[in-house]
Formats: sequence, structure tokens, C-alpha cells
Amino acid sequence: MILFFKTTSGTGFKNIAPSWCSANLFYVKVFNILKRKLILSLFKFDYNELLYFIIDFIISLFAVYYSNLGYNKTLIYIAVLRTMHLNIYYQLGIFYKKILELYFKNLK
Repeated sequence: MILFFKTTSGTGFKNIAPSWCSANLFYVKVFNILKRKLILSLFKFDYNELLYFIIDFIISLFAVYYSNLGYNKTLIYIAVLRTMHLNIYYQLGIFYKKILELYFKNLK
């Protein structure tokens, strides 16, 4: 349990441990699953990955904005801001795999 909290403590890479991002990657995966379930339950069909990417980009912009305001000094805000910021990279990987990879395979 101490390792779980240690991965979210510290500012930036000051107290880096080999698994500093493990908890945040878990949070990103859970957030992504919940986001997709919520949109599927509200609209009954899955939207394009580009829309998910744009939404996550806006969320990432808010994370950077709040980090610049100084919210990255406390333990709970560090975990939330890292999760909000890492989510765009996770979504970019999904967007590439589902959409862009199909177009790049057709290029000669």
C-alpha cells in the first residue's frame, strides 16, 4: 500500500521510482473504460475515435492549465493531473491503431 501512494507523490521526477506511472496508467485505463461505457449508455452507439481524441485533448489542456496554476503541489492533485495529461497519449495510441494504421497500410 505504501508503494501505491509513493508512485503518486513528489513533484515531477523528484521522487521517481521505477513504477511512478503504474498507478496513473491504471487510472487512465479505468477512465477510458468508464468514458466509453458512459457514452455508449447515453447515445446507444459508439462515436468516432477522433471525437474521443478531441475530448481527451481538451481534458489534457485543462490539466496543463491547472498544473501551471500550482495545483501540482499536493498528492491528490498530482495523481489527477497526471491521469488527465496521460489520457491524451493513451487515446492517441487507440486513434492510431483503429484509424490511422488502416490508411498507412494502403500507402505505397
